[in-house]
Amino acid sequence: RLCDIVLASPHLPLPPVPSPLPPPPPPPRPQQQQEQEERQVIGQVLEQLRKTAEQFAAHHEAAIDEMRQAVIELAMAIAGRLVFDKLQAGEFPIEEMVRQALARLPAAPVFKVYLHPEDLALLQRRLAGKPLLPVQETPLQIEADASLRRGGCRAEAGEIHVLADLADQLDGLRQHLLWSANHAPSESGPAAP
Repeated sequence: RLCDIVLASPHLPLPPVPSPLPPPPPPPRPQQQQEQEERQVIGQVLEQLRKTAEQFAAHHEAAIDEMRQAVIELAMAIAGRLVFDKLQAGEFPIEEMVRQALARLPAAPVFKVYLHPEDLALLQRRLAGKPLLPVQETPLQIEADASLRRGGCRAEAGEIHVLADLADQLDGLRQHLLWSANHAPSESGPAAP
């Protein structure tokens, strides 16, 4: 037998024997497979919940922004109504608006103030013969100007003109409030230090 001789001969090299391949991993047990599938489902559900929460937060933030704007618009409408109702009722301190306009003017030989005719009548009633300015070093002329709307005042010192208008002031306040609301940190954002 040749095979026995080859194996028995100590001088003949033997061909290398390939190492056996590791056995394939055993198929997952049914419980392991079920747990793996459950983890995948839980991961998918958590991802969907995260996306839904992000969408909700975005809608919530948009709703808050809309409500801020609506509150500002409502507040300004009420403020405007109150101011102009006081103006119509003769209770608005028109003299303060005129004083503020005059305070913004530079020195001049004469100051001129123009008011809507009804506002001029209101100013005269409210002053009741008292001077507009406590110390009046510069002559002051106050005249009616029907082109001004109620609550409007134009003060002049030579070539310099100052226009004070309640409607414009209210609109400026409205714009400032809207800008502030749009640039305010969100409630869900980091707290201020």
